[in-house]
Amino acid sequence: QNGPNSKANIGEITQKGDNNTATTTQNGTQSGVALIYQGFDPNVPVVDMAVTSNTATVDQSGSTANEAYIRQFSDGNTAFVRQIGANSTTNLTRIDQGPGGGGNTATVLQGDGPTSTITSNTALIGQYGTNGFATIDHDINDRATSNVASITQTTGSVSNTATITQSSGANAQFNVATIQQAGSNGYASVFEDRGSSYNQSSIQQGVGSSGDKAYVRHNGSFTATASISQNLTATPGGSSNNVASIAQGSSVIASGDAFSMTAVISQEGKDNSALLSQVGTGHKATITQTGNNNVVTGPLLDTDLLFAPTDIAVGNYAEQGGTGQVLTVNQTSLDGASLLGNSVSVSQLGTSNTGTVNQTIGAGAMGNNVGMLSQNGIGNSGTITQFNGAIVP
Repeated sequence: QNGPNSKANIGEITQKGDNNTATTTQNGTQSGVALIYQGFDPNVPVVDMAVTSNTATVDQSGSTANEAYIRQFSDGNTAFVRQIGANSTTNLTRIDQGPGGGGNTATVLQGDGPTSTITSNTALIGQYGTNGFATIDHDINDRATSNVASITQTTGSVSNTATITQSSGANAQFNVATIQQAGSNGYASVFEDRGSSYNQSSIQQGVGSSGDKAYVRHNGSFTATASISQNLTATPGGSSNNVASIAQGSSVIASGDAFSMTAVISQEGKDNSALLSQVGTGHKATITQTGNNNVVTGPLLDTDLLFAPTDIAVGNYAEQGGTGQVLTVNQTSLDGASLLGNSVSVSQLGTSNTGTVNQTIGAGAMGNNVGMLSQNGIGNSGTITQFNGAIVP
């Protein structure tokens, strides 16, 4: 179903059983629809079926306003959708895998306009099970604008990995990336780099999760927002050992090629780490931790400030470098006879920066908080407030 005069085609494949392969190709078309069902009959009520190790592929390259739907039940399945090339705009992809034992893989490629901006594409991935891998790439040729990427890994999800890459270059803007993971030991990352603007990145992990890692990188971007929440509304003091890391700005201190970035990290539970690195002008960061023995510090990176390894490692100081940065850290220890306090290590380098650290110990808690705020430059303002006693709203 290929060619510039090919419009409004519909291709549907239904397969039952194990180890099946389905491929639909609609290149250079308009308003085409590709549907692949593996593991159940779409004309009857959806029920679980023990169907594993199937492969589904949809290729809608160089197309406009196409739709790709893949539905795979059970575990060990692979789904791949390609919507790239010139004129690849206003396309929609939705992949759903599971429920089942897990081990599913889903990949979506949207973009790659060498001379034209690729706009208004939407990619949605839902995985239900353990050990899933989901990837969405809107950044094949640096010209992605107004695209939406969403990955959801819930319902029995443990040890899942989700990665979204969006927007490089001056024409990459107004993109939205969202990752939601339930269960423990998840890894989620969003990358929006090199001159991109007005992008929004959000990662949510929990409730009741432990061992999760979340990483957002905005390199050389401006007017972008990154947020990470982990284990919110969970039982106080329950889950632990989550890591949230946000790196925004340039790889060179005080280079000034990034501005007006916003970072928000929220964590509940104990033994959690919030890592922050911001460089440029006019950035804002707010970090909120509720629980015991939590840490605010910086990521352990190589010589390049923002290109972190796959594994998120804890470094020394949380860092803001540049002019007009604002950082607020709020840590609240829980009530009870805990011996574990919270700690903050923050460094601000440059001019007219503001740093505020608020640490509260709940009634009956015996842990000692540690707050360290270092400012090197001109016209900076720093405040540390430490309060012991009943938690003050």
